[in-house]
Amino acid sequence: MATQAVTDLCKVILRDVYGEVAETIVGSLLEHGRLTAQQIAKHTDLSVSAVKGALVALVQNRFVLYWIDPATPKICHYSVNYKEIVHVLYTGSILEIISSKFGDSNSRAPEIVKNILVYGHVRAADYLEHANGDESIDEDEYDSDKTRNSLSRSMTDLAMKRYITPLFDFDFQPPADIYQQLYKNHYAKQARGQSENARVAAATSAATTERDTLFGSRDAPDAGLILLETKSQHGAVPKRVRRNQVGLMDPKYTVNPEAVFAVNHDRFLLSFRNDELAKLAAKTIGPVTAKVYRQLLQCYENKLFRCSQTVTQTADYFITTMSIMQGLDPTLDLKDTIVMPTYNGGKRKDIDGLDQNGMSKKSRTNTGGFIMDNGEDEEDDEDMDENENDYSGSKKISLVDVTRHLELLANSPYNFVIKAGNRGGGEWFVPFEELRETLKRVSYEQIIENKFGPLALRLFRIIKDKGMVNDELLARTALLRADTIARLAATLHDFGALDLQEVPRSNDRTPVKTFFLWFHSPQRAYGIVLQDMYKALSRMYKRILAERKEHPILLAKLDREDVKENEDLYLSAAEKQEIYELRSLEEKLLVQINRLQGLVRIFDDY
Repeated sequence: MATQAVTDLCKVILRDVYGEVAETIVGSLLEHGRLTAQQIAKHTDLSVSAVKGALVALVQNRFVLYWIDPATPKICHYSVNYKEIVHVLYTGSILEIISSKFGDSNSRAPEIVKNILVYGHVRAADYLEHANGDESIDEDEYDSDKTRNSLSRSMTDLAMKRYITPLFDFDFQPPADIYQQLYKNHYAKQARGQSENARVAAATSAATTERDTLFGSRDAPDAGLILLETKSQHGAVPKRVRRNQVGLMDPKYTVNPEAVFAVNHDRFLLSFRNDELAKLAAKTIGPVTAKVYRQLLQCYENKLFRCSQTVTQTADYFITTMSIMQGLDPTLDLKDTIVMPTYNGGKRKDIDGLDQNGMSKKSRTNTGGFIMDNGEDEEDDEDMDENENDYSGSKKISLVDVTRHLELLANSPYNFVIKAGNRGGGEWFVPFEELRETLKRVSYEQIIENKFGPLALRLFRIIKDKGMVNDELLARTALLRADTIARLAATLHDFGALDLQEVPRSNDRTPVKTFFLWFHSPQRAYGIVLQDMYKALSRMYKRILAERKEHPILLAKLDREDVKENEDLYLSAAEKQEIYELRSLEEKLLVQINRLQGLVRIFDDY
């Protein structure tokens, strides 16, 4: 159930994008829960026809889900899917990712994604025909077919890489209702001679299995795609991708014209999460190591469907050093980006190059990715370095250098990666479950430091590490005055970062005979700060709309086609100054909104 802060944010988003009718309908559903069209009309004082007309657009965008109970087939109930509404705020970031991934001038991917975001979902055949029909009449059949083929290739590429995903009937229905209906069906099939507990357990197991199978159909590698030809030149059916690989890369596939596609927000959330992890690595280790780490995370984008997917430390999720190195930008220079210890007059030697007796190893070996040199035969060493560089395909990137950066990530306190094996120059595993909590913890501590200062952060960390502490222990550990501790602890308590536990020593519970213990509850603290972020987003969005409302004449003039391309010609000096001030304010607010969106994703989506 959406909170009041989320409700306010959803309403202001819909008011801006779809108008007051959509805002009113969704606000009524958020306030009263699931309703029929007649009940919505009664609560909102709108006509039933107006409600049904607005619900069409809302359902098309999956902002509202519908459910028809088989027991009452003539009644349709509607409920809000608030996650999809909040995802509207990610539109700019999504288009930015698509533009960077499909920057080729021949690609129509950015245009396709933008249109799908506007319409909610599109049928592939309808979109291709409509886009083809937009061509001018003077164009010949060749140009028309060329445009259609270009759109088809771009849509196929997006579907293969799962940036767009096919929709099924169950995507427009509440998952809880689907499961409940499956449970009822399986419960009715159980033998009446069984005990009630046995019937419930059997029905629950069967319903869960059927639900997972049903929802798993959208995760099939060839979902929304069809084969251009059923057999290869040798008469064999083309090989399917591995189970743990997302999407297809086989050129024999194309989009199914009957498939209905929508933007896959889960795919973009994976990219957002990887960007956040790379930023954390850049902040703690360095920008060059962060680029290596980002490429490692990029390898996982072809293995995962969504951020909530469980990733186990098995061979299916191990990434080799060779695959990371091959995906790095060839212009990236990794040579001498890590300073190694020096011995014997300045010659570089890794610490692991010494044997158990403290003597240098006689041969040059590779353990853990570090080069170990005995200080002799420098010419042979140089030749070997050249061979390693040639092996990588770049004089600036070698397997050894990539391994060194991965070792830095593995030895970091944040445990960015785990050394998993030795195949392909070494294998690595990213513990996403642990890093999800790390991102939340680091972001929360940064908020505390920015809001209350470094002393508050130090006090918070001590309490979190100790578990439960009283003021006396805090004073001895933090080396702060009692009044400072009391003030900071009370401030953090009001913010929601700390809780207070009372432990009475007597039955009368007098304060003198009571222990007061401070402690930190992560889930409660994260939930409180998340709601504060939703409130801030709502207020900033409202501020932008309020500022626009104060300049209706100027904004109406800017919407004119003749003014759009010639603002300098048609706007007076006063109007130019007015629009400059308005755009400057909007830019500042949008920057803050973008930063808050990143924090919301960390605490709510990853």
